[in-house]
Amino acid sequence: GKNAYSIANSLSNHKQKLYSVIGMISVGEQHKPNLNGLTLLGEINDIKDILRQEMVTDIVIALDEMNHSSIMELIAKINGSPVNIKIVPDLYEVVSGLARTEQILGTPLIDINFTDGFWVRSGLKRIFDIIFSVLLILVLSPIFILISILIKYDSKGGSLFSQVRLGKNGKKFLVFKFRSMVVDAEQESGPIWAADNDPRTTKIGYILRKYRLDELPQLFNVLKGEMSLIGPRPERPFFVDKLKKEVPLYIRRLRVRPGITGWSQIKHPSDIDIDDVRRKLKYDFFYIENLSFNLDVKILLYTIIVVFSGRGR
Repeated sequence: GKNAYSIANSLSNHKQKLYSVIGMISVGEQHKPNLNGLTLLGEINDIKDILRQEMVTDIVIALDEMNHSSIMELIAKINGSPVNIKIVPDLYEVVSGLARTEQILGTPLIDINFTDGFWVRSGLKRIFDIIFSVLLILVLSPIFILISILIKYDSKGGSLFSQVRLGKNGKKFLVFKFRSMVVDAEQESGPIWAADNDPRTTKIGYILRKYRLDELPQLFNVLKGEMSLIGPRPERPFFVDKLKKEVPLYIRRLRVRPGITGWSQIKHPSDIDIDDVRRKLKYDFFYIENLSFNLDVKILLYTIIVVFSGRGR
């Protein structure tokens, strides 16, 4: 369309040659194979083969007409490829708060980056996780013992609770928590989200959940490399399979290690239904796109405030 050709020609004719325009990809409209020297590389359904064959680093989505579902479809088709996606500015409201913005030829474009930033790529985030998880385990060990005793005194069953969750790249692992509910809480109901004033929650469990102390054993998951201190919360396979069908690009959360706390956790309470997941997803995406040391420290500080204020769920 006109938008795509306009941006492509501007990039091609730029004096500094910031980018080398390889060609165009059709998303359904009828295009001529060559227009002003620009080549039609193929159809959107062949996008991953095209990206691999042409050694593409960046894609600009610039259709003349676009709606929420179409942009999500396009990004979903590209998802998993090691490229940067840029979206024309009139689509800003579609992904507001979800990605970085950069200037090209004086035009602001939304930049969605599927590659890891320096904080993750360098291994510094992993070192940060190891150091702080060891320190926290040592400092909080008396609290671990006290909580274990209180749980055993309050209700029948063990102090710890484990559950299968999906980690980075969809790898399954056992997440550890202090037990906050009665034993076999889902025996009759099957997998369901916990709710406010959940009758399955024990007396001690209510306090643990209110101050998020039930999550402390996950420090051992961090040490094992299954989780990070900061990241999107790990979800159960049952819900991931359900959410992948209902929420566009949900699996993008699996790009990074899940966390004990995260941007969405301090911005929104725990999930109790699918609408909660949709609302929190934009915070998870924002974190993934802007992952950095400064953001991790900011989230840790906010988490301390949330814990002491008892605003957990």
